[in-house]
Amino acid sequence: MVQPQQGISLDPETFSEGGGPPIDKNLRITAARFEHFDYDGKAPRAFVARLDLVDDSGQTYNQRYTVGGDPNRFSPSPDGHLAIPMVAGAKINNASNLGILITALVSCQFPKEKLAQADISCLDGLYAYWIGMPEPESRKGLAAQGETRRASVILVPSQIIQQAVNGAAPVAAAPVAAMPPGMQAQAPIQAPVAAPVMAPQAAPVMAAPPGVAVATAPTAPNAGAASILASVAKVSAATNGVFSLQQIFPQVQADYPAEAMTLLPQVPTVLAANGYQVDPQTQNVLKVT
Repeated sequence: MVQPQQGISLDPETFSEGGGPPIDKNLRITAARFEHFDYDGKAPRAFVARLDLVDDSGQTYNQRYTVGGDPNRFSPSPDGHLAIPMVAGAKINNASNLGILITALVSCQFPKEKLAQADISCLDGLYAYWIGMPEPESRKGLAAQGETRRASVILVPSQIIQQAVNGAAPVAAAPVAAMPPGMQAQAPIQAPVAAPVMAPQAAPVMAAPPGVAVATAPTAPNAGAASILASVAKVSAATNGVFSLQQIFPQVQADYPAEAMTLLPQVPTVLAANGYQVDPQTQNVLKVT
């Protein structure tokens, strides 16, 4: 007897997630290691830092950050903790994906003294809110003549919820409410603001109800806050006050190209610290004074 053919389910609940980095969510680094990687034979061999990540639902991800240049300039240590320079003067390119990641970590107050020890496993256990940062403008000219190069984003932390705790058990946290795919934001999207972390036990992060961005009391002046708020004012004026986080990123990048890699990770924190809130009923943008 011939069995009837079975078609694939069209139920959205059975769909797999699309490609691209897991942006706008809480993620914990379970392991950070250096390695050579050729993207399963689909790309030239590269020297990368691999981050193994897990979100609040238990979904796992792998993100790889290239260091730029000749991949043979570095070799991973046997345990993957160190990038061993194979030529004199070899350094990580500050415009590479790894350079951008490290810059974002420093902007989030990750201890520079840990990074100076050169052991990337110092990131193991780090729990943060992650965003997609636009790639540098300089890369837009890398496409071959007559081709259109697809723009990409780089997954970076915008706010550290719990510092790296190598080997320690993860601290449970409430998931951050995310906007459904395809829904247009009606106001600035805020990164969740964590309660103060008390070592060795961290206070759980309280998530806002879906669609509500929580504003916090103003914090100490930030060196980049004035620049970010100037860009926000431009976006607000151009959109009659209805705008999203993704509209602010390119404006900051255009206004301050030299400082963009430092400013972009600070955007969600600066917005929250300066009283932007979404009305839970009307979804209108409110400025808390």
